[in-house]
This record gives sequence, structure tokens and C-alpha cells, in this order.
Amino acid sequence: MPAQRFDQADEVATQKKVLIVYPGKGLSGGVTELYNIAGLESDHIRYFSLAGALRGKLNLLDTLLMYFRFTGCVRKYDLIHINPSLMKKSFFRDGLLVIISRLFHKKVLVYWHGWIDDIE
Repeated sequence: MPAQRFDQADEVATQKKVLIVYPGKGLSGGVTELYNIAGLESDHIRYFSLAGALRGKLNLLDTLLMYFRFTGCVRKYDLIHINPSLMKKSFFRDGLLVIISRLFHKKVLVYWHGWIDDIE
């Protein structure tokens, strides 16, 4: 009987959908390189790029569009994995992503990268 429970739990776990938030393809940095190399995308795991088409041109508009894109796709996933750097900009930008995720009752995993003593 315990083996059946394990199989059922394993089957349910494989059906969970995960959204990994990362800077985006074509950008430099450790988080981007990690996920580009790992190649985790599958039927149940998708990447969400923070970088939009307007990156570097109209940053405020690009950021607002990113929040709309995120809000539109977050409801399809069970777990949201956010990878901010420990910097003020990332803290506030990704903090809002956490709030949006929690408004949709999603589980959120935040994995901090880097360290700046002023933010501590």
C-alpha cells in the first residue's frame, strides 16, 4: 500500500507546472547562463523572461509590459520560481512579482543571487 501512495504522489508532482523567472536569453549574467545551460524547459517547466522587446529603449514602458505579461501567464502555473539579485532594483521589481503571484494563490520560491551589504 505505501508504494501506491508514493506512485500517486509522484504522478501528482510531475503534473505541477513551474514558471522560472529569469533575466532572459541573450543577456549576460550568472542567472541567465545557469538557466540557458540547464535547459530545464519542458511541458511542465517554462521560463519567463524579464527582458522585453523595449529593453534598453523605454525601460519604464518595458517594465510595465513585463508586469502585464507576467500577470497574464502566472495563473497557468502552480509554482513561481523567482531569481533576483540582491540589489534595490531587483528587490522591488521582483517583490511585485511575488505579490502578483500570491494574489493568484501561487506558491513562490525566491532564490537570491549575489550580495550587497547595503541591502541586507
